[in-house]
Amino acid sequence: MRGVPSGPSSNQPGTSRGKALTLAIDTEPSVRAQRRAGPARAVAYGRRYGVGVPDPLLALARLPGVASSVAAADAALAAMLQGRGRRRISDEQVASALTGSARASAQLEGDPARWEPGCVRVATQLPSLATSRLPAGQLLARLHALAARGIGEPDELGRVRAGAGGDRLTGLLDLLAPGGTVPIVRSAVVHAELLTLAPFAQGNGVVARAAAHVVLIAAGIDPRAVLPLARGHLELAEEYAVAAAGYGAGTVPAVSAWLEHCARAMVQAAELSPLSTS
Repeated sequence: MRGVPSGPSSNQPGTSRGKALTLAIDTEPSVRAQRRAGPARAVAYGRRYGVGVPDPLLALARLPGVASSVAAADAALAAMLQGRGRRRISDEQVASALTGSARASAQLEGDPARWEPGCVRVATQLPSLATSRLPAGQLLARLHALAARGIGEPDELGRVRAGAGGDRLTGLLDLLAPGGTVPIVRSAVVHAELLTLAPFAQGNGVVARAAAHVVLIAAGIDPRAVLPLARGHLELAEEYAVAAAGYGAGTVPAVSAWLEHCARAMVQAAELSPLSTS
């Protein structure tokens, strides 16, 4: 399937997957590390909070303010699912959560009437895509093709814009691979990286929010997809816009602010879940 390249960029031979996310944690901050955009730069500066930690996401999770926010989100998600072993989660509840999240994602994209059909298509397939074990590049391509059908040119669907690849994109693909630690932080970083890189011609926000939810479903945080994740971001829409824009600066405060926002949005979404309101 056409789509996001799954290996090193052709103009950067020998680059290993995830290098953009992992290099800085093993080195003292340098001019090169300070200029590196995205979470790698935050890891370099945040190294003092996670010395010797081999996973940069763990270092991010230990940044001041982030750990307590993530713990609160984890507790809210656990409370949402509490007792699921004693009662069946109905298909209607799953559909309600996914549809509500789809509508919220369309609103966040700025043109609900235009984007809602694509957001609903994405939502309909999100649980199966999250457990499909598709290669990460194919997963993103599929999400974009579903979201932008009827909006983008046919030859743009699932295709990365020229010049949008490179180390940082391959690092993002690593984060989407099955497994990995701190899924709440990983979901937030995937979300922000897609917003920042904007690899597709349009609909990057829709893809970013869907991919963030995929991480949570695949990790077992939201196994039945009853967390209306985009509704949480919509509840905090102004904060969402500011935090997403700030993340691109790559500073520790900006990355921390984004991670804390995502955790708060998950708490909001858990409270809006059909499991919490029924």
